Amino acid sequence: MLDRKKRSIIIGISIIVIICIFVFSIFIFYEFFYEEKKLISNESEVFQIDDRISPLTPPAVGFEIHRIRKHGIEEVMRKRGSAWKKQPSFSFNLTINDISSENPSFTGWDTGYRGWEQFAAIDEDQGLINIELTIFDIEQKLFRTTNIEAEKIELQFNSKEGRWTGDDYVDDRDGYGHFNGENYEVWFDISLKDYDGDGIPYWTEVNILKTDPMKDDSKIDSDEDGIPNTWEWKWGYPTNVSNNHSYLDPDFDGLDNIEEYKMEKWLASPFQPEIYIEVDFMQGKIFGPDYVFWEESQQLLIEKFSLRRYERARNTSNSISVHIDDGRMGGGGEYFDNIDVYIDQASGIISEYYKYHFDDDRKGIFRYLVMVFDAGWAHPQDYKGWYDVMAVGASPNFLLKLFRGFNIEPRMRRIVQSIQVMHETGHTCNLIDYCEGIDNASKEAIDYWRNYQSCMNYHWMYRPAPHLRILWGKDYGLLLDYSDGRRNETGHPDCDDWKQLDISYFQKSSHMIEGIETL
Repeated sequence: MLDRKKRSIIIGISIIVIICIFVFSIFIFYEFFYEEKKLISNESEVFQIDDRISPLTPPAVGFEIHRIRKHGIEEVMRKRGSAWKKQPSFSFNLTINDISSENPSFTGWDTGYRGWEQFAAIDEDQGLINIELTIFDIEQKLFRTTNIEAEKIELQFNSKEGRWTGDDYVDDRDGYGHFNGENYEVWFDISLKDYDGDGIPYWTEVNILKTDPMKDDSKIDSDEDGIPNTWEWKWGYPTNVSNNHSYLDPDFDGLDNIEEYKMEKWLASPFQPEIYIEVDFMQGKIFGPDYVFWEESQQLLIEKFSLRRYERARNTSNSISVHIDDGRMGGGGEYFDNIDVYIDQASGIISEYYKYHFDDDRKGIFRYLVMVFDAGWAHPQDYKGWYDVMAVGASPNFLLKLFRGFNIEPRMRRIVQSIQVMHETGHTCNLIDYCEGIDNASKEAIDYWRNYQSCMNYHWMYRPAPHLRILWGKDYGLLLDYSDGRRNETGHPDCDDWKQLDISYFQKSSHMIEGIETL
């Protein structure tokens, strides 16, 4: 009987223990899955997509045109007569979501950095917006004005991410927000009107950057790498990972990303190579400011670089953007006392202007050009020894000498001035001594380097003797271009300037290149 009782007690205790273990297991199981469920629920709340476009303000898309420039000036300037004096006229039509608006017409080759902006309301749930910009040439015949379609840009704007695709897109070879078409070149930007005005759409701030859509982030640098979130987001850099922007130069133009950011107002892009030139002038004694950089000369120079490839870039670009500050960008346009002599690079005259009239914060970004009475060189002018200074003769007497006394009418003065500046700019872009045809003034070089058709070749740059024009054709000389090296023949070599071109060269010092110390 005792054993039976013991067994009963043991069995009872075992049953109780089993029940306790079972109850405890249920409790543990419940608690585990409950906490996991809470964690999953919290994670779902954190990563839940907010698909709203613009809940804080009525949604609208803004299209801003920074600059429009017309192609074709060289063809017009090369024609004899007075046709070049007639400025082209054009207008444009902007369509956003099938709603069109016409804008005022403009006369000239280049609008400059003017800026037009137009907003159009969109639906709250509209993710993609169709945008079309059409440019019309305006032709006047007798009493009739005709608008002829010359360029059309078709885009799709993503209102969630603030980016667009179509005829222009991220990683486009001619630069994002820069359309370089057959007849026109356009710089523009598209944005979604947002509550905090920082240019980053609500959807991107909430779902990607995790920033506050009610707080302006345009000056916030989350990763503390020297450039704010807005710029980094636009150009595809992470906003939460520090980048060494002071060394990054993806387009190989000599401007690091910090400098590209500083020049954003003047259309700088980290993936589109640019040349910036600040220009000052000598003051004429009798007729006023004789030594100017003619607007047509500027446009001829801009046009030539715009239509050529820059092979050093990360993805071969189909253009180089040239920006000239003759006062319109807040730095150039100063007039100095007239000096009617040849200004040598070692005279110290330009060095003084470089030191006191060319701001330090522009050095390393801009080249410095002075239009003087008589000169033609590109050479370092300060202690760093950068190849960033140019002097170009612009007086009537100097041009008369270059033309050998012929054809010095205003049209040809403008053409030859653009050739001079392109020649000296070439020296700041590594076109110096890689080719023996450069700056070779010897009589032997005239025939030997005749296939080297470049403005770096004196015999193609200037107007040659009459017998050479007759022998080699009327187009010999006064060439506005660099050579592309495709004319090599036995006994008559050519050089490929465009392949050799390095537009970051202006930041290299004479000590580094030539072993020359400057004072």
